[in-house]
Amino acid sequence: MTDPAWRGAAQGIRWTALAAAAAAVLQALQVVVLARLLSPAEFGLFATVAVVTGLATFIAEAGLGPALVRRTGIHVELQGTAHLISLALGLVCAALLWTASEPLARFYDTPGLAPLVRAAAGIFLLQPLGLVYAHFLQRDMAFKALAASETAAALVGTTVAVAAAAAGLGAGSLVAAQLAGAATRSAVLLAVGVPRYGLRLGWHPAEARYLWRMGAFQIGDNLLNYFNSQLDLLLLGKLAGAEALGVYYAAKQIAYKPLQLINPVVTKVALPVFARVQDEPARLRQGYLAVVAALALVQVPVYGTVAALSALAVPVLLGPGWEGGAPVLALLCLAMLLRATINPVGSLLLARGRAAHSLAWNAGVLVVMASLLAVGAPWGAVGVAAAHALAIALLHGPAWLALVRPNCGATAREYFSPQLRFAATGLVCLAPAALVPGTAAPLALAGLGLLAYGAWHRKALLGLLRPSRHVAGSAP
Repeated sequence: MTDPAWRGAAQGIRWTALAAAAAAVLQALQVVVLARLLSPAEFGLFATVAVVTGLATFIAEAGLGPALVRRTGIHVELQGTAHLISLALGLVCAALLWTASEPLARFYDTPGLAPLVRAAAGIFLLQPLGLVYAHFLQRDMAFKALAASETAAALVGTTVAVAAAAAGLGAGSLVAAQLAGAATRSAVLLAVGVPRYGLRLGWHPAEARYLWRMGAFQIGDNLLNYFNSQLDLLLLGKLAGAEALGVYYAAKQIAYKPLQLINPVVTKVALPVFARVQDEPARLRQGYLAVVAALALVQVPVYGTVAALSALAVPVLLGPGWEGGAPVLALLCLAMLLRATINPVGSLLLARGRAAHSLAWNAGVLVVMASLLAVGAPWGAVGVAAAHALAIALLHGPAWLALVRPNCGATAREYFSPQLRFAATGLVCLAPAALVPGTAAPLALAGLGLLAYGAWHRKALLGLLRPSRHVAGSAP
């Protein structure tokens, strides 16, 4: 019989998978279409806006998610306080972005940046409206409603982006898409959340202290984690200019899609499940190792195929003028594959209430990442991509030692053996596709390589479709 803690997870995974797939497909379509309507420089201009708004998003969320997910039941005082904090921080972030628009434009020596940043400030008047409801729905494993909000936001955002770009709005089309997506997501969450949880605003010091204790470390951790993942864009935009940044950003968007599609399907569901078994070490360890192994099993052939066919993929997906993105894409595939297997540790730490550990780790990661990216930046987009991949590779072992082993007890052999096994198989099966010229031969070899990988790991792949109670994290 399946572990009770995971009974709701199977359905949650299905809905989260559908939403992630829809969002990834729509956003990939957006990149493919806009690459033919916008120049690399316009993509680079928006990339700078996206980094700034993404940073403000983490501040606006105030680390509320883990605190609300960990608290079972409906608490009127907690809900009212969380809503008030969310709305207030949204206003603060909008004001800060508006004020910082001109200094940012001067820093990047890009006058066109200021009006885009001011327009993007509106996102923070929209996002907080549904934020608390999203966390409550995640806690209660109501993933169907969350999937509806994410899918609707992606559909509306893509539609607005394409229409605005076709109308000649340039980089502003992507900002318009963000605004439309934020409005749509909040509208759906309000429509679902208000009837289910009510609409409350209030200030209760005890609940504010609880949210602060949980959220303070989480805000710092999120900010450091965000800098770690976006520092490449910040440095490249300053040192190499908007056009090089645009090429890198487009390649990164392609490389990020498998991570965006697959990992949240597992990690979003894993957080509440890990939280329920956090005091049962054997179940927690088995569940975490199963999650990491499953992600490696699936992500290796996906990223291996994209990297092997990068020279073909970039001209097809982005069109003429973007050929310089091929080596960047191949290197970023390696970086994202490594990130995919490290990524679930965030859910583990939050479930254990160890946000301080994550904060300390990300501070160290920032030092390593900044140092290597600074070395790679003079070589442009390719140098930054290579530095990014090297930094993640060097941090993989220390991540197990500092975070995984202390929090779930997994040994090095338990943790690394499946990852290395799948990676070695993927390399053997897919490397030939990267070594032959032409179009038909690489495609044929990649197809044969995927079939060989699937046959080699047939039992493990079938196990994902029919998870046993051992894989589900049940007690032995």
